[in-house]
Amino acid sequence: GVRFVASARNCKREPSPVRRAVMRRAFCVADAVICNSQQVAEFAERHYAARSERVRIVYNGVDTARFAGSRRLHEGLRIGTIGRIEAQKNLGMFLRAAREVAAAYPDATFDIAGAGSLRDEMTAMARELGLGARVRLVGPVAEVPEFLAGLDQFWLTSDWEGTPNVVLEAMAAGLPVIATAVGGTPEIIDSERTGILVAAGDVASLVAAACRLVHDRRAAEEMGERA
Repeated sequence: GVRFVASARNCKREPSPVRRAVMRRAFCVADAVICNSQQVAEFAERHYAARSERVRIVYNGVDTARFAGSRRLHEGLRIGTIGRIEAQKNLGMFLRAAREVAAAYPDATFDIAGAGSLRDEMTAMARELGLGARVRLVGPVAEVPEFLAGLDQFWLTSDWEGTPNVVLEAMAAGLPVIATAVGGTPEIIDSERTGILVAAGDVASLVAAACRLVHDRRAAEEMGERA
């Protein structure tokens, strides 16, 4: 017979009552609800009445062969992120941390890849923070492995997530990742071993972690290798 499968991908509570009602109905009647992390599963059960006995967790994955051995030598300290330029990604946190790291390391530059409605706002914020040409909003990137290959650190500053593929990709590229401990991210990063987790919005902890990785390049390289 016909089977109905629903999917939950992130820990966002929909603002629209209509969308919430539709999702709740879908998750209630589904024969299976596929979630991409334990946190997403718990979120779907709590907010949308997904039936726990019908929830299955299938983690996101990446083709690691696309990213292996792609790191390339470059001058200076390069830090980057990839994502939609929207409120979820809290790029204000990224830029405020960038200001502190830039003050400590004159050769540091910061690349933000992606598109979104807050691009102009983030460009203005970077300028107001005195970052000038040290921050580049490079737009969408067609070749993610090539972008990651030019970085020394990858940051993800999201306020909420599901299981972010971009973190898996940065790990596959051998980068040390510093990410906010939201959604399923703590399920894919073993903090202090395969990356570093910080609290959402905690600029000071992000800066401290980034500077620690700069000071101890060997530890940063080993973290990337384990990732």
